[in-house]
Amino acid sequence: TFFVVTNPASSPPVIESVTPISGPYGQMVTVRGKNFAAKNEIRTNYMTFRSIPSTDGTSLSFSMAPLPDIPELQAGVNLEQNLEVPVYFYIINENGISAKETPGKFILKI
Repeated sequence: TFFVVTNPASSPPVIESVTPISGPYGQMVTVRGKNFAAKNEIRTNYMTFRSIPSTDGTSLSFSMAPLPDIPELQAGVNLEQNLEVPVYFYIINENGISAKETPGKFILKI
């Protein structure tokens, strides 16, 4: 559980598109939308990405890297298991949190 303190006059972040929609570990994911800030947090069911910048307020990018604290997911391990794992996410910044009803989605292919 967490809460975000925001200015009620601000408009929360809005996720409009995610490209690509799927990929392997290491894939760079670009999110397009509006009301992104200089520092954004991306909360996923996989992990939390902190201090992700958006220089234009409409796009930001992050990499789907393997978790460093899980040795099984590091280099030298066969990750080609033909699994597809949906990763849902929200954008959080000083403007608020993106709509819980319409999270971003990326399919992680392992």
